[in-house]
Amino acid sequence: MTTVRMTKKEQRCSRPKFILGTVAAIFLLVYGVTLFGCDDPSHAPQPNKLRTNTNNEAAVDTTISNVDNANDKNNDPDSDVNKDSNTIELDLANLTNEATTGKVIIQLHPEWAPKGVARFLELTDINFWQDCRFFRVVPDFIVQFGINGDPKVSAEWRRNVITDDSPVVETNRRGTLVFATSGKDTRTTQMFINTKKSNAFLDKQGFVPIGEVVEGMKYVDAIYQGYGEKPNQGKIQNEGNKYLKKKFPLLSYISSGRRVAAL
Repeated sequence: MTTVRMTKKEQRCSRPKFILGTVAAIFLLVYGVTLFGCDDPSHAPQPNKLRTNTNNEAAVDTTISNVDNANDKNNDPDSDVNKDSNTIELDLANLTNEATTGKVIIQLHPEWAPKGVARFLELTDINFWQDCRFFRVVPDFIVQFGINGDPKVSAEWRRNVITDDSPVVETNRRGTLVFATSGKDTRTTQMFINTKKSNAFLDKQGFVPIGEVVEGMKYVDAIYQGYGEKPNQGKIQNEGNKYLKKKFPLLSYISSGRRVAAL
């Protein structure tokens, strides 16, 4: 077997190539892992770094937070934003529409009836309307409510009458909110909403509108009509919702009410 031997000159020339090759091998051994693979977690992409907040993201978060806070204030009856508002939101339940619920927005008008508006706001602020049933519904005429479901509360307010606002400034038309009365200066808590296009004949009888439905009249139209005028007001006063729930379970009612920011 013939062996090829390098001359001394060839050996001297090959040493730099060998050294360079060795250095290159060491370099790849040390840094190759970093370039082509990563077992070290400190070099892997970290989820928290991928979600690092930027100034723009912070601005978006702040904007969303501000909107949420504003919405909370608009729906908070104790908020400074709404404490002087004359706009009322009523949540209706047990309606005949598919959803069975709906929101009605009422704009009160102190210029029409300052005393009546003051009383309605007073009752709203103490959650008087909560669970009040629409106990009298006459199609294409009116829907009536305002007897509290608690007989004790009802009795207290029945004695607390307010005098009339006069003259009648705004006519009784569809969507207007009016106090029911039993004569001169007898307004307490009972209300009705006109559902007919015009009930102007009520103007001459001294029924003074205090506000109007500005949103959600379709939900007023969805109030249950089946019982008509059958519920006995005397029994409602004495027994409250216990009587109504037992005898007239399908009655629509107000689940809650509050002041909201003006539209």
